[in-house]
Amino acid sequence: MGHMNKIVLVIAVLCAAPAVAFAGWVAEWEHTPIKPNGERGTTEPATMRIEKNKVRLAQPHTTSLIDYDESRFTILNPNRQYFWSGTVDEYVAEMVRTRARAAKEKTGKEADGQVPAVNPDSLPPVTITKTDETATIAGYETRKHEIKVRDELVEELWIAEDLDVSDDMDAKKVLAYQKKMSSAMVGNSATTYNALYHSPEYKKMMEKGFVLRSITHHIAGGFERNATALKRMEIPESEFKVPDGYRKVRLSDVFATDQAS
Repeated sequence: MGHMNKIVLVIAVLCAAPAVAFAGWVAEWEHTPIKPNGERGTTEPATMRIEKNKVRLAQPHTTSLIDYDESRFTILNPNRQYFWSGTVDEYVAEMVRTRARAAKEKTGKEADGQVPAVNPDSLPPVTITKTDETATIAGYETRKHEIKVRDELVEELWIAEDLDVSDDMDAKKVLAYQKKMSSAMVGNSATTYNALYHSPEYKKMMEKGFVLRSITHHIAGGFERNATALKRMEIPESEFKVPDGYRKVRLSDVFATDQAS
């Protein structure tokens, strides 16, 4: 579940071929894992760039490129200069196949490598409560929303309802993308997130503003994402492309650990 880098645009002149630039958004984040006992892990920075339904999320060890118009996902390993790129459907299918191979190696039995079908009618109800709690985050006024599935708290979202980034991030396309991503999940997580992303109320809430703080709750632990800065910035088109010199590899190789580095 989700980072971008700050950049200075240099405009070339005369015979040079300048990169196309737009006024997008740059957000600085702090990501903190939370253990099941409530203990907070190491906080890591992340930088997100947003422009015309494209996102670049740069974290310490990986960089993700998302094209919501094309429903395309790219993951880069900057340490090894590896990358994988494909449609969301291709990503989900590969994740499911990788999980099936791992299960076979562990048990010796063939595992189903098909993407699970999702029946929206069988999903549990989603309850959204807009609370009275407010906070100023990254210079914007936000209000806390609590989201429950099966009466269990799943998300706490601080939303800046007056912050309109819809020209650069279409909430409908984001949720359609997330809906496909959640189809690769298994167990309780699959049911929970499929319920969220199929919920009309959740969709309506996400269309009203921009989330600047989120706390996700899960039996295996939680995760907090907090914005520390958000501002308009000129972003070159090249920032949403794979850099020169990167080699395309299997998805499993991109995620391989860098313990030797």
